[in-house]
Amino acid sequence: MRSVQTFAALLVVAVAAGSAGYYLGFSSYRTTVPDAIMQRPILGIEVDLIAYVYHIVDGDTFDGFPCGRVRLADINTPERNESGYADAKKALTELILEKKVYLDVDDLNVMDQYNRLVAVVYVEFNSTHLLNVNK
Repeated sequence: MRSVQTFAALLVVAVAAGSAGYYLGFSSYRTTVPDAIMQRPILGIEVDLIAYVYHIVDGDTFDGFPCGRVRLADINTPERNESGYADAKKALTELILEKKVYLDVDDLNVMDQYNRLVAVVYVEFNSTHLLNVNK
């Protein structure tokens, strides 16, 4: 009988410890991950994702972490070997490379035919304003 009571007590302690660990782990997850994935308004714009830009593909496409390849919504710049390609890529590079950007993902066309995220992109202009990169 004593071993049954001991087992029951250990089971209660294990369940309580597991529940506490799950709760603490989940609350830690919710405080560290949301910066990148949770939707929230910033200065009056809808932000679906925050990313760090680590590579510029061309004048309308870049790679960001954690989102992958992003295409600027409603923007079409010259492709490689077309006139204006270098200028467009340079302009986007100067605006967003190695910076944090705020993405408002297109509600209708989330991904394009090349599996790129389609978004309106904002970058910090100064301490109080964001610049719409798509304009």
